[in-house]
Amino acid sequence: MLDVALASARLAWPAGTAVPERRHILDGLLASSGAFVSENGELRFARPALRDYLAACHVHRHHPRGPRLTEPSTWKYLKPRKSRPWPEAGLNAFLAGLWWKNERPAVERRLRHLVHHRHWEPNIGFVVDLIRRDLLPGNDLREQVVDILRGALRDPGQDDERWSVAANELQLIDPVTAADELDALVSFARPTARSRRRYDAVVALLQHDRVRGMNALEVLARNLTGLPQDRYDTALLIGELDQDQGEVAMLYLADTEEMGDLRADAAIILRRPELLRELVAEGRGLSDDARLRALDTLLPLDSEIAVTAAERFAATSADDDTPLRVAELIRHESPRTALRIAADIAWQEDQDADSETRYDAVLMIGKIDTAEAIPALRRLSESKFTHFEVRLRAASRILTEYGGPIDALVALAEAPEVTWENQARAAEALKEAAPEAGARRLVAIAGSGPSTDASRFTILKKAHKIAPREAAAEIEKFVKSHAAGPVRLKAVELVVSSLSSRSVIDLYAAIVATADGESAMTAARKVLAMHHPRGLELMGRVADRTAEDPQFRLTAATEAGEHGKRTLLDLAQTARSDRLRLQAAQALLKIDRAGGRSALKKLVKKARPSRIRIDAALSLPGTAATDALAYIVDDRHETESVRFEAATEAWDLNVKCGRELMGTLAKNPANSPKTRERAQRYLDK
Repeated sequence: MLDVALASARLAWPAGTAVPERRHILDGLLASSGAFVSENGELRFARPALRDYLAACHVHRHHPRGPRLTEPSTWKYLKPRKSRPWPEAGLNAFLAGLWWKNERPAVERRLRHLVHHRHWEPNIGFVVDLIRRDLLPGNDLREQVVDILRGALRDPGQDDERWSVAANELQLIDPVTAADELDALVSFARPTARSRRRYDAVVALLQHDRVRGMNALEVLARNLTGLPQDRYDTALLIGELDQDQGEVAMLYLADTEEMGDLRADAAIILRRPELLRELVAEGRGLSDDARLRALDTLLPLDSEIAVTAAERFAATSADDDTPLRVAELIRHESPRTALRIAADIAWQEDQDADSETRYDAVLMIGKIDTAEAIPALRRLSESKFTHFEVRLRAASRILTEYGGPIDALVALAEAPEVTWENQARAAEALKEAAPEAGARRLVAIAGSGPSTDASRFTILKKAHKIAPREAAAEIEKFVKSHAAGPVRLKAVELVVSSLSSRSVIDLYAAIVATADGESAMTAARKVLAMHHPRGLELMGRVADRTAEDPQFRLTAATEAGEHGKRTLLDLAQTARSDRLRLQAAQALLKIDRAGGRSALKKLVKKARPSRIRIDAALSLPGTAATDALAYIVDDRHETESVRFEAATEAWDLNVKCGRELMGTLAKNPANSPKTRERAQRYLDK
């Protein structure tokens, strides 16, 4: 600014005045005028308004005809903005005032465009400022702007920021109308009107008319509207403005049924014992959680009233677990009442009552009165109205938590109304404290409860794990019973390490005698693996089972040694399959040469398919084999191909004998030329 002034031709400086001196003189002169302030050698306008006015005058000199289409550069000064505050709003305001004098229609058109419903926010503030500063004398805009702002205040959909701006701007240009609108918003609200909006109206009203604002606050406190949470939050704000009116608002909410659980929160804020007592004791539609919050607040205010209300609450609660929560709250203030509530929960004769809640109630009884802990747990374990899981937990806790007697678990393991599976679980729970008693009970259950052999064995196995001696005798008895063979085998394995060899063999013998074939064979093999002579005997018994499959009997007889002889002879003579007869005869030959040779020779004479004849012949010892093959070669009833095959087998055993037999085939005119030719080729090799 100084540089511009120094360069001006209007200033006549005395000759010889240097530039620094001129700057100093001019700086002091301008600062002394009051229009400027000098800071660090720089001048600035003392008031921004002066700067804006001078700038507006400068623009006005260049564009005296106002905003026109023919001069696009003039439109930017009064065009709608997208946000507030306007940049260079001061310059624009003075410029609008300067143009207004001579170009009112053009300016008015632009200003009305600014307050059009598409642009009024955020531009109406600029127009309000023009009207407030009286820069538009005689304008017709005030009424339109007031109507727009009144509409914004009445619009329930208006966001809070815009609403606050509208209220402030209306108060700037028409305080009376603003007060009337704000008062009406509070005093004549619809039931759906937001209480927070009405509260904001009270705050705005208080800023300009405290008496009227306080009256509106009283109206609001006695007639909150909108959603429950909005009402409650507004009541809190009212209390921050005025404690008395805040209490009025909270009392109103605490007595308004549609407020739901927030009634309890309102009463908690008020901390009035009688009001809290009523909500706790009677509920009046409150949830259990809300009543519990109210009770928690009431207890330190008046414990006697609180305990009385709590007992009523426990009797009228909605949820099964609530009475117990009530008892937990009051047990330090009134142990006797808490004990009574817990007992009512624990001992109610209702099959549908929640067993877990019963259990928690019994635990509380033990907390309040330690002498009753074990008796209460025992009583719960005996309750037919309680699920078995909880009964078992109660009986077990007597041992694990208190080191008490085992009678509750024993009684549960013997209870007739309890299934045998659950009886077994109760008996098994004795494994730490009384393993022998638990095992004995499991043994008893195994003998009377389970309907399947597998189930019986499962119970016996548990008993054996807990106390082997107590279960051993019953397991031996089980093995000797007519239970399923595979399960009996498993039972023997369970006790084998604790029995003598003789006892183990006796158990396997029992299985051989009465179990299914596969189990009997497995049992016999177990004895064989012990390298005991009875193993062969037992396998012989398995082989003697005429009802079993012949192949199965053959396998058993083969493994039975001398004790399988009778079965092998029987199979070699009577088996339907010649192949099976051959296998039996081959096995018989190893233990009875005469019997085996006899059986094989019979097969050589007549067996089907023919290959079995050859295999039987090959199974004979020494020269008997070649003699048998010769018999087949000479058999005119056999096919030439089989006879030729028998000759080749004989050749492999004894070349001389084979050559003779092959020569017989080659020379026999009864044979086909093809067979004779094959035999001759064999001889010529």
